[in-house]
Amino acid sequence: EGGGGETKGGEMKQQRLSRIIRRGKHGTIVSFNVKDSQGKWVGYSAVERMATIYGIQVRTGCFCNPGACQKYLGLSKEAIKRNNEAGHVCWDQNDLIDGKPTGSVRVS
Repeated sequence: EGGGGETKGGEMKQQRLSRIIRRGKHGTIVSFNVKDSQGKWVGYSAVERMATIYGIQVRTGCFCNPGACQKYLGLSKEAIKRNNEAGHVCWDQNDLIDGKPTGSVRVS
């Protein structure tokens, strides 16, 4: 729940990086996308490949819920139409179209 933050003297201090919104019988699910050091989106397929190398299991794509992807990625109806015209379907590896994500990474 915490992480390190560097102080002016170079010492590490704890700072809260996340919070638990709801506790239940099941664990938390986090969906996210990644940007590189230049601020460009990294496709979810690349993130999945790197996670696999390090033994981390993730799920990627739209999780069979294109409406939720549209909402949370802020995609307009026109963007969805362009993505479909570019050949994007739920099970493909077209994770970036015009430099923007078509899905996300999920870890739990």
